[in-house]
Amino acid sequence: MDISKHNLLNVPLFRTDLFLPKYKPLQKDNWRIQHMGLGFDHGYFSDVWAVENMPILMRRNKDNNEKWESWMSICPHELESQELCCKYAFGKVVIMGLGMGWVAINTAFNHQVEKVLIIEIDNEVIEIFEESGAFDDVPHEIQNKIIIVKADAFKWKPDSDKINLLYVDIWKNLVEPQTIEDVRIMQQNINADKIYFWGQELFFFKDFIDSGLNENEMNYNFLRNTVEKMNLPLLLPEDIDYPSMVVKAGKQRIKRGLPLLR
Repeated sequence: MDISKHNLLNVPLFRTDLFLPKYKPLQKDNWRIQHMGLGFDHGYFSDVWAVENMPILMRRNKDNNEKWESWMSICPHELESQELCCKYAFGKVVIMGLGMGWVAINTAFNHQVEKVLIIEIDNEVIEIFEESGAFDDVPHEIQNKIIIVKADAFKWKPDSDKINLLYVDIWKNLVEPQTIEDVRIMQQNINADKIYFWGQELFFFKDFIDSGLNENEMNYNFLRNTVEKMNLPLLLPEDIDYPSMVVKAGKQRIKRGLPLLR
């Protein structure tokens, strides 16, 4: 992460070395992309950042057609909480949920990745992505790695390919109570070598807090034991201090007064 020296009201302006697509403002019946001028956002591992011209994917409220809700955005929290998928993906990758497509694009930029299959059930989300201009600055060889499949994430199965990494992000909110069971259902259909899902660090941290251990006891042995209990082949990056990142994500969550599990 490149922390810029520029700041707003003593808050650093967010910068990242990830590829950030340029999105055109547009709208369908139930989804739209719009841009926020200048604001602030908490990171997932880090503190508060100033953010400029942030694209947001909005969905129409099902109970009130006049109300629009933020579904996802290109903001520090989203980028930090998903960038490990992009960095550690390998081979043939399945991404559950298209969203704004930036995770798939950055995953495809990874030289260790051969193919990226995006499973998305909503036609409008697919149309918005295809019309948004997100691919405009993406080289054709990277675009060619990405395939969008219209299908139900809970039912889709690969035809013949062995899937090396499954990444799941189908939820509006982090740490939904059904998250682990959702991932299990998908993994039963896919049998990926490794899995990474949105917010998994907070599940690790919740298990750590419940264990009553001291902070210096957060280590890879603890994480491996938690993975074994979950009975899922979760990705544990080992060339970085991942245990400390788990603690940072959990502490940021608590600092903001947000629940570790809904």
